[in-house]
Order: sequence, then C-alpha cells, then structure tokens
Amino acid sequence: MDLMRSIDDDKKVIIVVHSFGGIAISLAMEKFPDKISVAIYVSAYMPNWSSPPITLLLEDLELAKMLVKLDSLFGDDLAKESLFTQERFGRVKRVFVTCEEDELIKMDFQKWIISKSPPHQ
Repeated sequence: MDLMRSIDDDKKVIIVVHSFGGIAISLAMEKFPDKISVAIYVSAYMPNWSSPPITLLLEDLELAKMLVKLDSLFGDDLAKESLFTQERFGRVKRVFVTCEEDELIKMDFQKWIISKSPPHQ
C-alpha cells in the first residue's frame, strides 16, 4: 500500500500477482482504482465484490486446510462482505492467466475462481 500511495496521481501501473497475492492486489485495487491500469492474476485468488473473499479459501475446505493457515484476525477480515466494491475494485480491468501445471492452485480451482469473478480477459 505504501508503494501505491507513492505513485503520482497522474500515473497508472500494471500489477501482476500469483497465488494468494491476489487478495493483496485486490485490496490495492479497492483503495487505489485510479492508479491501476490493469491487474493481472496469474493462477491467483481473484475475489469479487459480491461475496466475501474467504469464500475462495473455503470452497475447497481440504485444500484450504493444507495450504492456508489463517489467524483469527486475518480470517475475520476476509469474511467481510463489504471488503470490495463494484465502484472501486470493479472498475479496474482484470486479466486472469491460467497455469496448467500450478502445484498450488489446480486448474479446476482456477476455473472455479474465474467463473465466480469473470475477468475482462
């Protein structure tokens, strides 16, 4: 967030992220939508504005247990429905890059993420 704050208001950046970094990039999109030209999710968690981000982690509970250890404060934050808005997060162009051989986020789960939060590309 400090980096995003440091970017001049008349500049735009392209952000690329992988895996759980999708949550962080989404928070930056919500806070600084006018500073981001496009957000590229490479086999990453891509939330939407209509459901809490934690649903991405809990859809496949066994996967979540193996891959993610949330402390209660962070888990509570991700359970908030109002974390992302269509007016801010939703105005940033999103691209999702699938990775067939990703060992962390399997292809079926990537397709599920895309279906729940369709990107522009």
